[in-house]
Amino acid sequence: MILQRGLMKVTSVAGLALLAWLLLCNGALGQTYPRTELTAQVDELFAEWDGEGSPGAAVGIFMDGRIVYSRGYGVANLDYGIPMTPQSVLRIGSISKQFLAMCVAILAEQGKLSFDDDIRSYLPDIPDYGKQITVRHLLHHTSGIREYLILVDLIGKPEGSVFGYTTRELVGLLSRQQRLNFDPGSQFSYTNSGYFLLAEIVTRVSGMKASSFAQENIF
Repeated sequence: MILQRGLMKVTSVAGLALLAWLLLCNGALGQTYPRTELTAQVDELFAEWDGEGSPGAAVGIFMDGRIVYSRGYGVANLDYGIPMTPQSVLRIGSISKQFLAMCVAILAEQGKLSFDDDIRSYLPDIPDYGKQITVRHLLHHTSGIREYLILVDLIGKPEGSVFGYTTRELVGLLSRQQRLNFDPGSQFSYTNSGYFLLAEIVTRVSGMKASSFAQENIF
């Protein structure tokens, strides 16, 4: 599930990740690389996705402080047959979740939170469902909290309308849910809501936006 602007703090972390990738790739723009055993192995690995009708991939290999190989495989746009290149712009989406999880891990290492803390310690707006929801549950997609993108759709607004929601409004939307989908820790269900709430926890614990925290402590 792509993280939209409604997850303002999460997507800004994604923006930092994308910026880091662009900075790395900038030196590789338009560059050709000699054929080596390494490039042959990479090409063989992606050969399956290098057809004219195949959704493709952009690959960059960073070694010893520099880009040593970059190439696009397959097609960036199937409708128009646009080939994938190292310069293709892709939506980073939920790849940002790993950086947000690292922010949480850093705060835990700093002793500012614990993975087993009740999230209501930081998000008192979330109802007491009679079952403790921990930071760990959010990280592992086992909280039982409902998917906010589905909730937006159920109240009669298309998913894209989440662009117009503020963090406070989305916290309010989740806080109005009277039940969980399942008891915390009993099931796995991938959800953007958990990572949206983690971004808010990072903000409240660190005193800065999750994106700023990531820039200072990761990037």
